[in-house]
Order: sequence, then structure tokens, then C-alpha cells
Amino acid sequence: MTGTTSTGFEFAVDANAFDDMRVIDIMSASMSPNASNIERISGMTKIGDVVLGADQKERLYAHIAQHNGGRIPMAVYEAELTEIMNASAGKSAEKN
Repeated sequence: MTGTTSTGFEFAVDANAFDDMRVIDIMSASMSPNASNIERISGMTKIGDVVLGADQKERLYAHIAQHNGGRIPMAVYEAELTEIMNASAGKSAEKN
């Protein structure tokens, strides 16, 4: 699946990326009401690794840095990754 975030980042995600217990395990641990900020941040990083892969994650980092004075703010990364996940999950649901 391909798409573009609202900030213009073009991505391609495997249609089966969210049908992966690693992603589900990471999400359940990092999004638990008892999760610390470190666990939440670590979870978003791991989800990016699994869903986007190393090369595409680095492209996302470069895209974010370009629009944020060379920095990659956690909140911006989280928003971009959430947008990618929501778009991908929506497209996956449309196919079923």
C-alpha cells in the first residue's frame, strides 16, 4: 500500500504489516494505560522499524528534520507514524 501523509511524506507499507504479532505485542505494551513515556517512545520506534523498515524510517526522519530545523521531535514522528498506520489500516480494511 502506498500513500502520502498530510506533510507530504510518501510511504509504502506492506499490506500485511499490521497482521504481525510483533506489531500487536509492541502496540499493546506501549499503549497500555500503565506504560511509561519511555515505553511509549520505545514502542513507536519499534513499530516504525517493523512497519516501515530501516530505509523508509530514515527517509521519514529526513523528511521530519527538513521541516523542523534539522531535529526530529518525538511528537512529530509519532504523529507521522500514526497517520501512516491509520491510512494503511484503512486501506487494508477496504480490501477485506
